[in-house]
Amino acid sequence: MHEFQPKDSQLSVEENLETLLQSTSHGQELLAHLQTALPSPLDLLLKPGLGSLLGHVTTQQALPEEEAVFKPARTILGQECRLSESLLWDMQEQFYREAGISAWEQNVPLFITNSAYIAESYAEMVLAFVEDYFEHLDLSEPLTIIELGTGTGRFSHHMLKELESKLASFTKYQSVRIRYVMTDFTDSNPTFWEQHERLRPFVDKGMLDFAVFNPLANDSVTLRMSGEMLAPGSLKNPVIAIANYFFDTIKQDVFRIESKVLKEGLVTLERNLEGVDPESSPQLSEITPVYNYKDLRSDQYYDDARLNAILKHYRHTVRNGSILFPIGAFQVIKNLEALSDKGLMVISSDKAYTSVEEMTRFYRHDYARHEGAFSYMVNYDAIGQYFLNQDGHYFHTEGSSLSVHTVCCLKLNTPAQKFEHLDYLYRHKLNRANTINSVCAAMPGREEYGSAAYIQQLLSHIRLNLCDPRVFLAMGQQLVDALPQALHSQVADLKQLMEQTWQNYYFYPGEVNIPFWFSQIYYGMGEYDKSNKALDDAIHYYGQHEALYYLKGQNYEQLQQWHKARAAYECALVMKPDFPEATAALKQVEARLKDKP
Repeated sequence: MHEFQPKDSQLSVEENLETLLQSTSHGQELLAHLQTALPSPLDLLLKPGLGSLLGHVTTQQALPEEEAVFKPARTILGQECRLSESLLWDMQEQFYREAGISAWEQNVPLFITNSAYIAESYAEMVLAFVEDYFEHLDLSEPLTIIELGTGTGRFSHHMLKELESKLASFTKYQSVRIRYVMTDFTDSNPTFWEQHERLRPFVDKGMLDFAVFNPLANDSVTLRMSGEMLAPGSLKNPVIAIANYFFDTIKQDVFRIESKVLKEGLVTLERNLEGVDPESSPQLSEITPVYNYKDLRSDQYYDDARLNAILKHYRHTVRNGSILFPIGAFQVIKNLEALSDKGLMVISSDKAYTSVEEMTRFYRHDYARHEGAFSYMVNYDAIGQYFLNQDGHYFHTEGSSLSVHTVCCLKLNTPAQKFEHLDYLYRHKLNRANTINSVCAAMPGREEYGSAAYIQQLLSHIRLNLCDPRVFLAMGQQLVDALPQALHSQVADLKQLMEQTWQNYYFYPGEVNIPFWFSQIYYGMGEYDKSNKALDDAIHYYGQHEALYYLKGQNYEQLQQWHKARAAYECALVMKPDFPEATAALKQVEARLKDKP
């Protein structure tokens, strides 16, 4: 097939590398290095500044001349403080505020917690909850699902489709009215969602709304479409919150236990000025956190007794090791709890620890860098304890080598409430097979299969991932190469899977260029009209490119539509006059038109 490939074709490789490296905490440090050392094709698109933090900088005394050769000049950002109070979080917030949707064009992780399969699993969890809690639901009021730090909206689109389909399958659930609220702390992201063609049908049905919401600071939510305010105590049903790749990016504290002595971690941020303009805004790549651990003499470290109880538990159960403490997650949970007197359910997937033993194997916990952003591991064990200590529930996946863990935490104001369906779902689907991780990691290798069996393996992976566009893209070139050996039945199945993949497609800057690969596959099938339709979609979403018009000309030639072929090649040459393939093709078409006007 044609040699031209869009830059997006490399994204799946990067994400497979990311998933592999995130499987262990040691891999996190290597991943952070690789993401700094290996340039992405998208690196040059956006390099947001971080605003003026220079007011917080204190310059150290100049080093003696003889030492300057060995030690780079450094400055201190702020003063020694708790990790949660450091300027790192201001830098993080400013990055996401300035980047908006474009943050995901860079190396900010996305796929595994935005896949079609994770949305399907979450929808099943919501249904299991509805089944277990049905007799307590107020059916005159909506069941509100708030997604935190929504980002692109890719997951939301998948989730809404799954919820709508599943609820409609059961007569009992058709009386349940879902209100899904996509939120982010910056206005640019909700503005993007409001204009998105794939989300509009759910808005029109009254199922979807949007909000600017910072759950770290706010305990009320104003909906942009309906104008309604969700104020403390206003909701008549429990709140369901979704937090994917969210808790790892908000405030944390750190502690260390040495011989059962609990120490608080205080951090100083050092900025390396080697080769840097000291007047410029500091970048994350220039920052090194330096920790100092001091004995914690009082059990009343926080204002909230529930958090102090968790620290006390660690003091008495851990002999040695480091503790990440998700103070930002706790603040978010408390603000969400305020919205309803009926209780709260939190569903979250993240790179995380679900047991204290897993976490305390490490002497220190560093963050991973993602261009201008960063992320820590999440201590789901502490979050689980928070709910269990209030007679709540904590369901979690298990394993030390998982790319992400998935948890579900509940605290509802109904006595002795059992969640049998939710427990069953966790034990028999999310934990036993751990399909959320498995389907993302199980990418086939061509050399392991014969031609027909290999194609079937590709189709099986597409099905297993519920026709997720990014999984389809990871196999795009293999599908193109394998088409000549495909059975007729396999070609028919592939067409059907492509249609389903297109239904899952959700465009945002940085999303994979599925239309391009569709055009190549349809060309290999001899479906030249469909190939051109896919090329038109690629132009619509990703902009004009001379290679796309060249490929359209190739399709028109196969269809013997010579005038259209000539027009396509002429468009390619207007965009790139020095395009030898298009020049040669145009001459051949013009010669044919002279023979057959």
